[in-house]
Amino acid sequence: MATQEKRVPPNRTQSPFVHWTWDCRSAVGLFATLLILVCAVGVRSMQAQELKDIPVDHSNPGLYKDHMAIKFQCHFTIEYLSGSDNYFTSREDLNPDVSSIDDLVKEFEQKTNLRVVVDRQDEQHPVLHLIDKELGKKSEVLDRKIDFQYSGRVGDIAAVMEKQRIPGIEPPRSGIGPLEAFNDHVTEVTIDVKQTSIRHILTHCVDLDEYKRTIWSAKTYQAEDGTWKTQIRFYGPRGR
Repeated sequence: MATQEKRVPPNRTQSPFVHWTWDCRSAVGLFATLLILVCAVGVRSMQAQELKDIPVDHSNPGLYKDHMAIKFQCHFTIEYLSGSDNYFTSREDLNPDVSSIDDLVKEFEQKTNLRVVVDRQDEQHPVLHLIDKELGKKSEVLDRKIDFQYSGRVGDIAAVMEKQRIPGIEPPRSGIGPLEAFNDHVTEVTIDVKQTSIRHILTHCVDLDEYKRTIWSAKTYQAEDGTWKTQIRFYGPRGR
């Protein structure tokens, strides 16, 4: 009778390479998780440091705005009438514990002489336009829709608009005070738009990921000839 050969079952043990591959994947996943946590902690630490650097005065809309910009990761612009102190005073203390941008808008409008226009075109970068109520219809100069092409320094935009005879717009003059101490002649921008409001052009011509929480201000005053002029200045990239 023929002898049957006894078959030895194959070795089912996984190769060391398979173990090494899975170990690598686990390590990469763990590293990515740790990196996300470190970044989140870093962002919170930077926000905490930013807040620490801002004086606390809940009766001052300007300082309150700086705190809220960090809290809600939003941006602001400022439109004010020359000689008015509405940007620096409120009727009562502003609440630092508001929980949403909508509540923040109500806080400004109920306790200050500022009205607020919210721009949510970029969901990641909501912009709140603070507008002095004393401006009235004088603020409509920034509502005007224009065709505008420009490539150069952002701080020169108003000068170019003035040269193009866009009514009411002019570059900032030298001044004193926290709103008039700077104009950004570093950031380069390229603009090519048609029938777009001046306010929108000024707001969205810069990279908001890199730009200061207060993007620009517009000071309106009455010239000697009785006409109203609005001076635009930009506040520069973060870290400057």
